[in-house]
Amino acid sequence: MPNQSVDLSAPVLREEGLQAYNNLVSILYRCLHDSGGFAPFFVAFREHFKALQGGILGVSQAPQRLIYGWTFGYPEGG
Repeated sequence: MPNQSVDLSAPVLREEGLQAYNNLVSILYRCLHDSGGFAPFFVAFREHFKALQGGILGVSQAPQRLIYGWTFGYPEGG
């Protein structure tokens, strides 16, 4: 089996990429201060990553327990 090297260096983000991630983080933090939920973040996340589904989980550090979860996408829950 041939020895294949894998590049483990960190990806380089250009200014445009950094701005896109900064926008996502800003939207996420705005959602934390609004009672409307995470829908605006998920819309931006879906558009940026061309994602069909995703989610956010809140996990406590010690003991590790799920505090909350919020998901979006296909298939819709019912």
